[in-house]
Amino acid sequence: MNDSIEAVYASLRAARLSLRYYGNGLHIEPRYRVTPELRRLIAQNREALIAYLQTRNPHQRPSASAELQAWQTALDVIERIRAEVRALPF
Repeated sequence: MNDSIEAVYASLRAARLSLRYYGNGLHIEPRYRVTPELRRLIAQNREALIAYLQTRNPHQRPSASAELQAWQTALDVIERIRAEVRALPF
């Protein structure tokens, strides 16, 4: 990598691309803006871009197990509220 990763990131943002990293990979939108030259730039700097994005946004998308646990907790709360409503004397 010849350029600093900040310069690479700035070039991609100047091309009006949105870059995000989730647990399942690097996401670039909108795809129709990715030219062959930008595609090569991204491919050459993929790992550095991922590392850069992780430092910029430490709040990544939760893993599937964490997401499932959050849904289960929400469902438990809903069931508890339903039980309390059923127990009301009217």
